[in-house]
Amino acid sequence: MDSSGHYVLAKHAVITFCLEGFPQDKDGITNTRVEFFNHQNVLGNASLNKTINGYELVLQGIYGVQGEIASERVSVRLEPGKPGRGISQP
Repeated sequence: MDSSGHYVLAKHAVITFCLEGFPQDKDGITNTRVEFFNHQNVLGNASLNKTINGYELVLQGIYGVQGEIASERVSVRLEPGKPGRGISQP
């Protein structure tokens, strides 16, 4: 905390999840749900869970986006620093 009692964010990082291979059910539908996407999108938590068919990325929103995305493969990239504007490409 600084002298005025505010938290100081000293260690910024950008985390990128790369999801590949989206499993489909017998009707060709993927197990993905993303909803409430808006202009701000504040996450309370993002977790990656191992499943029988691969992985599930769970986005728990506080304000805006939330959902689950199932994939067969996942990689995670961590880069020190603050995020830039827009979406970065791997």
